[in-house]
Amino acid sequence: MSSPVRPAPVTVTVHLLYLAALMQLVNGVAALATYHARLAGYTAAYSGTAMADQARQVTLPVISGAVLAILVAGLWVVLGVLVDRGNRIGRILTWVFGGLALCCSAAGAVAGEFSEGIYNSTNSNKTDGPSAQRVYSSIHAALPGWYAPVTTFIAFVAIAAVLLAIVLLALPSANPYFRRPEPVWEPPPAPELHVATYDPPEHEESGPASDRHDPPAAAL
Repeated sequence: MSSPVRPAPVTVTVHLLYLAALMQLVNGVAALATYHARLAGYTAAYSGTAMADQARQVTLPVISGAVLAILVAGLWVVLGVLVDRGNRIGRILTWVFGGLALCCSAAGAVAGEFSEGIYNSTNSNKTDGPSAQRVYSSIHAALPGWYAPVTTFIAFVAIAAVLLAIVLLALPSANPYFRRPEPVWEPPPAPELHVATYDPPEHEESGPASDRHDPPAAAL
């Protein structure tokens, strides 16, 4: 039985998942590539304060975030392969992890708007610590100029790709590709009949030809 034809929404979804994986991979590599610049920014911001020895500790989440981004890239690749094969579990997992990714992105955007207040509240008991404005300015000055626009573009493309993939997989035209084909009953093959043939043995008269007596000829 031939495999079902892959509809266009599923084809586009597979490419979108691969695109999201590429964006996450680039994001992780960019974070690792700018680790030392970010460390230099934190060191400059904390210099001369009571938190001067904590610059390296606060940059550890950068490494963990980069590793997480690379793992998420691998997840999108696996889901893309499953969706490409018409796997129903892969379709469901794409909805689940795609929804979680969108929620995390929204939560991160909201937290970014209140990051200064969060930083000041968590460091309110450290009167000698740097202000949030000083930390952000120092990090921004230390990071290369391409980092902010590239990461913003990556985040926008990744979110749009995941959101569109979720919508396309929910279209009715994609449903038949993920349905298991109905089993078709096929009759069992007929058994082969072997007809035995019997060849009677040839009966040969024993004895030499001279011993045979022909019947007497009738008298005229």
